[in-house]
Amino acid sequence: MPIRIYTDKIYLQDKIILIDNESFFNINVVSEEFGETDLGVMRAVDAARLIDKTTGLIETKYGLTDIHHLSTGCKTILNYLFLQRHPMSYTVIDLSECGYNALNVIFDLAECSGQSMDFLLMHQDSLDECGERDYRINNIRSVTNLLFL
Repeated sequence: MPIRIYTDKIYLQDKIILIDNESFFNINVVSEEFGETDLGVMRAVDAARLIDKTTGLIETKYGLTDIHHLSTGCKTILNYLFLQRHPMSYTVIDLSECGYNALNVIFDLAECSGQSMDFLLMHQDSLDECGERDYRINNIRSVTNLLFL
């Protein structure tokens, strides 16, 4: 199944979009629920390691902090995983604040899970760094590389 990407909200008039990943993360996601996949995401995207599940204390290359100081890209992926565990009315996640490293991770996860969500991606920065896979753009065009977005 291709990764479904939309480049503008105009294509998503009947869909419910998770736009503010920072706020959603801060309100809903708790480190006590993190499994191996969540911990792997933190390592892959932010080189962060969870020290204490109860407090959300993490170790990063900058020192000790908590999960609220993860990058927006990492939080976006953790939101995606949260929504897999706790389905809500969201059918699209906005990836516009994600860098290519976070995009690659979330697309890998979507491929493995059979993808139950669509993605909104309104930037074209460093998309040539994203892996080759089947993408469906705006439900119109199929590509294998986001360079052709």
